[in-house]
Amino acid sequence: MGMQHIGWGLLWGLWLALAPLSVRAQAVTVRAEARPTVASAAGTVQYTLRIETPPSQAIQTPQPPATTNAVLTQRTPSRRQEVSFNSGTMKRVVTFTWTYQPLRVGQLRFRPLTLSVNGQSYTTQPIRVRVVPSGQAPAWRAPRAQRPAPDPSSRLSTDDLFIQAALSDSTVYVGEQLTLTYWLYFRPDVRMRRSRMARAWSAPGFWQEPLDVDMLPRSLPTVFLRGRAYKRIMLKRAALFPLHPGALRIEPLQIRTEAYATGAYSGDPLLAPADPYETVALSSDAHTVTAIARPPGAPAAFSGAVGTFKLRVTPTVDSLVLGEAVQVRVTIAGRGNLPMIRAPRVEAPPTATVYAPEVTTDIVRDSTSLRGMKRFTFTVVPQEGGALRLPPVRFAYFDPARATYVVRTSDAVRLHVQPQANAFAEQSPARPLNDVTPLLHTVRGTARAPLHRQLWPYAALLLPLLGATGRWVYQRQQARGDGTPVQERASADALLNAARASRADDPARAAHQVEQALRVALQARTGQPTRGRTHDQLRTLMARHDMPDTQRQAVVELLAACERLSYAPQNGGSAEASAVLARAEALLATLSHRAPAD
Repeated sequence: MGMQHIGWGLLWGLWLALAPLSVRAQAVTVRAEARPTVASAAGTVQYTLRIETPPSQAIQTPQPPATTNAVLTQRTPSRRQEVSFNSGTMKRVVTFTWTYQPLRVGQLRFRPLTLSVNGQSYTTQPIRVRVVPSGQAPAWRAPRAQRPAPDPSSRLSTDDLFIQAALSDSTVYVGEQLTLTYWLYFRPDVRMRRSRMARAWSAPGFWQEPLDVDMLPRSLPTVFLRGRAYKRIMLKRAALFPLHPGALRIEPLQIRTEAYATGAYSGDPLLAPADPYETVALSSDAHTVTAIARPPGAPAAFSGAVGTFKLRVTPTVDSLVLGEAVQVRVTIAGRGNLPMIRAPRVEAPPTATVYAPEVTTDIVRDSTSLRGMKRFTFTVVPQEGGALRLPPVRFAYFDPARATYVVRTSDAVRLHVQPQANAFAEQSPARPLNDVTPLLHTVRGTARAPLHRQLWPYAALLLPLLGATGRWVYQRQQARGDGTPVQERASADALLNAARASRADDPARAAHQVEQALRVALQARTGQPTRGRTHDQLRTLMARHDMPDTQRQAVVELLAACERLSYAPQNGGSAEASAVLARAEALLATLSHRAPAD
């Protein structure tokens, strides 16, 4: 059968053809509702967004609403669309539905949701749902797709074409994957056109992840079912993960199509109508899956992962300079409920700070099981030099094939933190001025006069005071010039040059170098050390040296931008690093009264 007889569009051509018939403008209506309003802690809540617009309006698929006391069971909403034409006006109604699982007894809150319709933003009102203990909620069930009754005048029967839902298993553990596939079967002599979704299937109580489907296969296989030959095409395939134990129902999938059997009029061809196609509603059966609880005794590192996985922990470098950051990548790869896996715990000693991870997921959806990897990139910032050891990372999962928990443990991460290699690195503490113990020693075999009768001990005590006085005089002389000591200016320029060189390949390092250059320039301007000072402390220091309010604000904002880019780089970090560098060049020019670099 030629593929031109199978169509899966949504009648956009019909809408465009009838659009000119609309004779008056229509307002856009956006409404959200949650059902039920009183939910069981073991049940589910459906959040539905209804948008009523003219057909020409472009609707952007919205993000799911943020919630408190609930978890989303699927990120991709169920979408339904209807078009009507009345009194010269065409109307389109589009609904998006998400399913949520309450976390605990109390109040479930849906926060306002904002979506774009034809470039204009619309925001819904917040919605509250009361969550009560199991067995106390009033009876409520999500609307079910009823299997349509056969049309007695139809020349097609359920033996000619039908939908079948195939489950990989009917009993699984909580969190274990099962695969749901919808197949359309039809006799080889059946022709179809204008097929569309009538009602999307739903599976409350499951986390759902779509799997790839070949919508344009080169050929359709012939299979034998019920003793007859059929052509078969896959309509939809999804990976389902039960969220709680119990009997979970999978609702039917419905489609509408126009079809006819070529042999229906073979007995009397003169009776065949000009257009033999008739509208047929098809529906799959509903299914019930039994989800069983995982066995007790889960290890402390277990957070809900079910399947088979491997763990790998790697730092981006094994040696760094104090003041820099290192990224530690925790990669979990395998088969199972990857989207539901949470970040393992990365611990650090008090001499380091660990920041919340960036998460990247790479899932392969072209098979019957969900597989791939999930990577958590932690940023670690050492607080002092020397050897730094991060304890081993532990990750636990439940293997349903063996009905047991498995714990993966990585090696410890060992890093070497070098002292900061610049003019303002912390030096070893100087000997107190009143510590003259070494001066009391005498050279072996040489007689010496009592110390109180010699001049050099007194001179040694005065040397630090003379050195401090000389440094103060030197800084005063420099301040009479352009306001920036030559050595400090050279150090800041060198750091900016280093940032220019690294901004494309390592935006985080470039931002850190810009921050160092800014602190160096501030130290030169104020004559006070700036390393380790907080933003508020720097504000006070700059105010004490009569720096303008606008300049103080620009310094603090630029330092904050550098820190964000250093420790939490995002996509497009190179462009952000270039912008930070340009701001730093202009700001440092005002601090030192120079023209900014080209």
